[in-house]
Amino acid sequence: MIRRPPRSTPLYSSAASDVYKRQQLDLTLDAVKDRAGNSTLTNEWLIMTDNVTLSRLAEEGYLIKNIEELSGLGYVLGTVQAPGSFSLKNIATVQVIYDPFIAVDLNHVYLPQQPQEKNSSPTSSLKPLKLLSIGGNENTWSKIGMIDSSIDTAHPVFATTHINEQAFTPRKGRKSLQHGTAIASILVGHSNQFRGLSPGSDLYNGVVFATDELGREFSTTAAIVRAINWLATKDVKLINMSLAGPDNAILRQAINSACARGIVVVTAAGNSGPASSPLFPAAYDCTIAVTAVDNNGKPFHRANRGDHIDYALAGIDVRHASDDDSFDKSSGTSFAAAKLTGLIACLLY
Repeated sequence: MIRRPPRSTPLYSSAASDVYKRQQLDLTLDAVKDRAGNSTLTNEWLIMTDNVTLSRLAEEGYLIKNIEELSGLGYVLGTVQAPGSFSLKNIATVQVIYDPFIAVDLNHVYLPQQPQEKNSSPTSSLKPLKLLSIGGNENTWSKIGMIDSSIDTAHPVFATTHINEQAFTPRKGRKSLQHGTAIASILVGHSNQFRGLSPGSDLYNGVVFATDELGREFSTTAAIVRAINWLATKDVKLINMSLAGPDNAILRQAINSACARGIVVVTAAGNSGPASSPLFPAAYDCTIAVTAVDNNGKPFHRANRGDHIDYALAGIDVRHASDDDSFDKSSGTSFAAAKLTGLIACLLY
């Protein structure tokens, strides 16, 4: 198993660098702000529990628009529209049974941790790091899970790679390829021009990011949870997540359920800067939070920091697959996280 030090779960507040993106997306997605200023879909919230509890909510007048089994996580996810008397201030009152098995929260908006400082000067190779306390070989490391945008599978770097991709993108979105292609190449890419860290692994990609008409990428709590559940049903025991947003009870419960099932979740800490409050899912206790540094250990200036960070890997000027069958260099915690995920898979494959 993979062990990490204990930590407490901090509160979240939106980083200043993400505010403008969220304001613009709110207009497109028909979103509003919760009490902490985080974007959430209007009049839509989620409950993760069992069928009995959902039935009791329906009896109290709540309109359950959608019910789906999360067989990989052991829950039922309901998309619920509250009665007219409902307000964001009293969301806790819908928990008709005070039970840790029940999670209720809004359907928040999440953003990918986009590349920064493209086409900078090259850096040397990654220095050796003491990575993880690893014991046992019970996990199936021939599979890597990824929760990101879609992948350009026509890129030559994936010619010999097995990629299983399933879409869970939110409504009002268009297909996005850039970020997922870059991360996937670091994980499993292989060609004469490029080699990822674990090219022998099969990649399972839960697609959660879409773009609006102006090319802004976004996802939602529900999309991410569905992707986690799908990967669990595929017996994927290692998942890379390069996204960030607010603390959310539904996402927290899904992550904790995945961890309890022996799934290792590697997360990008975020690119909101050293003054940012911790972002999620990186700040959840059972995830492995990764930030970015240069090869001398100097933090990437846009990288999140804090006591919740578990590992720092080189994440500046990382080479990856890009558009038009080409390659590029980018910086950010997404690339540091992908490196750690790839190293784990490579070491244990």
